[in-house]
Amino acid sequence: MADAKREIKAVIAETVTEVAKDPGTPLSPRDAKPVADELNKQLGPWILNLTNNEPWYQSKIIWGLIIAGIGTIVRPVAGEIFTTEQAAQWAESLSTLGTFAALGFAFYARAMARKSIGGK
Repeated sequence: MADAKREIKAVIAETVTEVAKDPGTPLSPRDAKPVADELNKQLGPWILNLTNNEPWYQSKIIWGLIIAGIGTIVRPVAGEIFTTEQAAQWAESLSTLGTFAALGFAFYARAMARKSIGGK
């Protein structure tokens, strides 16, 4: 991720510097760095997310998969905690609910993915 951040920052800085060199642009070369810094501040997190370079723990899809995984392991764990009859009832209910919730969250996350969990 650090490499992606550095690359994005470099591309934005280079682009703004090149634009500032054009005499037809109202941006002076000495103003290029502050403009590039502000663009990186505003656009950097968005570009990271757009290119799927955010850390794994900021991915809504990953969290949906984690919830689905937890829903899957409820069944064997419940068998160790409850009596056989209780375990069957709880495991079936919780496993189904967990899987359904995870799938719903994953679909919602993918549809709404405009920024990462920790992004701006």
